[in-house]
Amino acid sequence: MACYQLIIAQDTVLFINGKMLVGKVIEYKPKYISIEVTQGKRLKQKKLDAKEVFSVKGKDGAPIIIYQQDIANGQTYTADQMRRFIMGEQFAMKRYYSPWITLGGIVTGAGGGALGFYSLPFPALYTFIMGTHTPTLKKYKDLPDEFKSDPFFKEGFSNKASNRKANNALISGYSASIATLIVLVLFR
Repeated sequence: MACYQLIIAQDTVLFINGKMLVGKVIEYKPKYISIEVTQGKRLKQKKLDAKEVFSVKGKDGAPIIIYQQDIANGQTYTADQMRRFIMGEQFAMKRYYSPWITLGGIVTGAGGGALGFYSLPFPALYTFIMGTHTPTLKKYKDLPDEFKSDPFFKEGFSNKASNRKANNALISGYSASIATLIVLVLFR
């Protein structure tokens, strides 16, 4: 079965959000791309919206750029600018962590949870306050200067890192708030 999966998994789809999907591209259409992927031991066919796909890299390694600049539909970047933006997103997915934001969400949620029903706005307020600070690339000393000064790379990084930070704050805050409410209800 492993040999069969290697044969099928020959194309790599790169999405505009920086994520990748490996499988076998079956069909290209202007509006969608069909790809066959393995999930567990089964093959599954997926239909991808072409507007969400940046490129498809075939087994030969040469990428086919699907993305097209379309100012009328909000796709204002050229293909090269979008490629650098996606590189920034991928860097953030790989290297950006926000443990202090998560810890702050837990403390805020648990502290607010002691107030009962009135605790609901605290995690959202904490997320809003933390969202006013945009993550930067200053702490990444091993990142070449060409990326640190590239506005599209920086924007991709900031976009993905800010989203990760906000998600961590909200999830940890509301989880701690709900856990505190449950504990208070059970032990009253």
